[in-house]
Amino acid sequence: MDSLTDSTFLPLLLKSAGFLMLVMLLWPVARRQSATLHSIFWRSAMLGLLVLGIFSLWVPILTFEWARSDAGMEAQPISDPVPLTAESPSGEWRVLELGEGWQAGVGSAGGTPVTATAAADPRLVTPLLVLWLVGSLLLAIRWIVARVRLSRLCVSEPEGSHWAGLVSECQSAVGMRGRVRVAVDSQVAMPCAWGILRPTLMLPAGAEKWDAGCQRMVLMHELSHLRRHDPLHDGIARLCVTLFWMNPLVWLAARQSRLAAERATDDAVIAAGCPSKSYADLLLQFAREAVAGRNREPVLATPMAQGSTVG
Repeated sequence: MDSLTDSTFLPLLLKSAGFLMLVMLLWPVARRQSATLHSIFWRSAMLGLLVLGIFSLWVPILTFEWARSDAGMEAQPISDPVPLTAESPSGEWRVLELGEGWQAGVGSAGGTPVTATAAADPRLVTPLLVLWLVGSLLLAIRWIVARVRLSRLCVSEPEGSHWAGLVSECQSAVGMRGRVRVAVDSQVAMPCAWGILRPTLMLPAGAEKWDAGCQRMVLMHELSHLRRHDPLHDGIARLCVTLFWMNPLVWLAARQSRLAAERATDDAVIAAGCPSKSYADLLLQFAREAVAGRNREPVLATPMAQGSTVG
């Protein structure tokens, strides 16, 4: 526990804070670019933070394993420590006490004391480590439960053969390939997209009653999310939050990543031919409905109108 605390926990927090501070310093320059580049910027930041976390957690393990071998030979456990002796300046030999730390001098009869590096106070670090692990575990459990709940929703394919043709038409408009499942459920407050290996569009109950223009814009929006692999990158951001939840900057970065993804998706939908005025009105309508039914919003999905800024 102390080894993990000293070699991983505190350095990991400091590294994540330094990395995100650098990202925040670069953000004023990146925000002058397009929404697509904003999304790439924050995606890269979250991916880099995740790599930093995995590397920081893995390196101490590798270092420990390497330290156990010497010239390709495995170290054997020692039942009784071998006492070390050193010759004092007076010529007498004595046994070194454990932790005294002498380093033999080359070409001299004496020894040189080794200065030890002070470790972090375990009375402070260990409770922080426990708090960090508990918080990460709670977040992981919350998102796993949400994932199971989302996959077990009583979804059903909307009736009517026009959905297959409409989805195919919208896929061609946004430049997406592959099969996409369309499902409807009464617990969904607004349209959302989820799934990495099995892309799925989830529609609220009553989607059949929307007019054709509304259906087309909704499908184009959610298909643009899937084409951009937003569910995958949202999962990466959630992993970063799970690992670095004690750092407030990671929550801000994850939110910025989601907002940038929404804005880039809005630009893609408008570029595909949707009228900006009608599209903005649709987003506003769904945003109002989302506020009224926020408790029914799937945690792991990418809901429509979350962070959209079309006007």
